[in-house]
Amino acid sequence: MDADKFEKLVEWYLESLGAKVIKTPAKNSSSTESGDADKVAYFDKLKLVVYVQEKKHENITSDWAVKQITSF
Repeated sequence: MDADKFEKLVEWYLESLGAKVIKTPAKNSSSTESGDADKVAYFDKLKLVVYVQEKKHENITSDWAVKQITSF
């Protein structure tokens, strides 16, 4: 699965969980010191916004990738 298909899979999953709006923010608009969000999902019924950091890896995931996800 290439990166584009992986992003579509993440969007599909968020929609299947009930997200009404899913945005892909500009890299700097959702940044923190620890990382940035690849998707922002809005769950209206729950009044919840979820920031998603997407990582697609094969075999071994680097410590940097894990730290970025857990820190964000």
